[in-house]
Amino acid sequence: MVPQHELTPWTKQRQSIVSSMPCPLGYRNHPDLLPLIPKLQHSENDRGSLVVMTAAQEIDLGILQYQVAPTTFSETDSSDSMAARKILNSSITSKMADVVLPRVSPKVITETQTEQKKEPESPKPARKYLNIRNMPGPWPSLPVIGTSWQYFPGCRYNLTNIYESHEDKYRRYGPIVREEFEWGKPVVHLFDPDDFEKVFRYQGRYPIRRISEFLVHYRRNRPEKYSSAGLANTEGEEWERLRKIIAPVLLKPKSIQFLLPNMSRVGDDFVDLLRSVRNPDTFIIEDMLDLSYRLALEGVYMMSLDTRLGCLDLDLGKNTAAADMILSVKLLFESFHELFYGLPLWKLYETASYKKLDKAESLMYEACSRQIREAVEKLRNSDDDEEGVLRTLIKTNKLDDKELIVSVIDLISGGIFTVANTFCFLMYHIATNPEVQEKLYEELHAAMPDPDITDERLSKMPYLKACIKEAFRLTPTIPCINRILTQDAVLSGYHIPAGTEVFCNFPIPCMQADKFPDPQKFYPDRWLDRTAQTHNPFAMLPFGFGVRMCIGRRFAEMEMYTALAKLVYNFKIEYIGKELQFKSAFITVPGNPISVVLTDR
Repeated sequence: MVPQHELTPWTKQRQSIVSSMPCPLGYRNHPDLLPLIPKLQHSENDRGSLVVMTAAQEIDLGILQYQVAPTTFSETDSSDSMAARKILNSSITSKMADVVLPRVSPKVITETQTEQKKEPESPKPARKYLNIRNMPGPWPSLPVIGTSWQYFPGCRYNLTNIYESHEDKYRRYGPIVREEFEWGKPVVHLFDPDDFEKVFRYQGRYPIRRISEFLVHYRRNRPEKYSSAGLANTEGEEWERLRKIIAPVLLKPKSIQFLLPNMSRVGDDFVDLLRSVRNPDTFIIEDMLDLSYRLALEGVYMMSLDTRLGCLDLDLGKNTAAADMILSVKLLFESFHELFYGLPLWKLYETASYKKLDKAESLMYEACSRQIREAVEKLRNSDDDEEGVLRTLIKTNKLDDKELIVSVIDLISGGIFTVANTFCFLMYHIATNPEVQEKLYEELHAAMPDPDITDERLSKMPYLKACIKEAFRLTPTIPCINRILTQDAVLSGYHIPAGTEVFCNFPIPCMQADKFPDPQKFYPDRWLDRTAQTHNPFAMLPFGFGVRMCIGRRFAEMEMYTALAKLVYNFKIEYIGKELQFKSAFITVPGNPISVVLTDR
């Protein structure tokens, strides 16, 4: 049981102020968003309008384009006063002209406005914070290798299970931990959701994270293939340029609605494949992971290129492109894990891990590029005006062919590995909780008189979505998110200088009883009553937060919604494998086979 450290209470009523527009979904026209905005409020002096929204609503709705303007961390600020606070520009008023704007008390004026009206009579003395050098953490840090020696074979930690190492650090040192993977370059591990919130709220215009230097090096040295390192591995103005082109396409509701019928057919084909490969007598499938890879690849390929690859055909051996893509993604994430956490010896010579990366990238490029070029050529010569992702990207006319190819490759490779492993964890939870499974089946049966999944029917399945959310909490595939601070910050009482890399570790708070009652239990109902939730929403961010959130979020969610719905609609699922284990392969993956019995309903 993870110990319960006393953390700063998070006030559920804290409100954040969205400080720039436009939102990619559009406040005015998005049906999910308008009912959740309490009201637009005017201050008495008409200085501007405030759009007030809880942090939980921001995260659930995936509001990615707005930017909370950074304010300076003051040594006298309380944690609550560091909540985002800015006045929206006047354009919002016109965008929300159909909303009735009541007058409210001057008490709603932001703290910044109040400070401008009245000078404090006796300013509080500056509070002194602890220095990062005094922060607890693994020691000693040795020349060159820092504290990474603790991950060597036979030492304290194991790179094959990063989660256990983070859990041990939390037990030993508390909610904030210093570590030096490289000598003299400290990183900070955070385990307090209040600290997570501060990190994500004050990211600045260009949020910075540690990019995969090895992948950037690889791609920049092959200009004949790549004119860009890809959206995930760029920073600053180049990152912003790419994101402004790609994100609106992937986040547009019409794109998702357009793809849903095709995803429903992918789900039907997956059910047919499972019926074909299960043992005809016992209905056992020994391991769902490889089948989940095929499902994830077929889904993300169809969503990206608006065409089917054939991964769910019974004989995959004849489909060399699909087999190569799956193999390349496995190799890619293995090499990422080794290169990200290992010593940067690849800068001196081509290590075995770097060669593995080379093989994976080459395999993926060869498997994808030809088919992407064919799809691009076909779409450019077509008069069809449908809303597919690739077609929309082509219409923007803002990406050259090399940028288009690398963008689609990254979307496919990232989608396969994360969705496949997340879906396996999800199946495990559904199979080991029969009462949840039956409640989900009842919801599906009521919403779906036939197996077709439509947008309207999906809107009537809150329990389905709660099941997926609860799986994210219990078994997060992405165990942590890193950021490099763009300004000084105070986290858990320590002054952290700008330029420091921090890791927000989500599994620890997700398993704390003061945040999630009965945390070991798979209990989707906890997500259905928002008023009963007492945790800081930043305790669980499976797709990140803000403008650097995963832009494939909507695709991943739709894949899991449709696949789980089809599975439970058609089968009773029973888990017969060993107790679930975990291992690290850049993300968290099952450490043992997911063996199930699939009995027709």
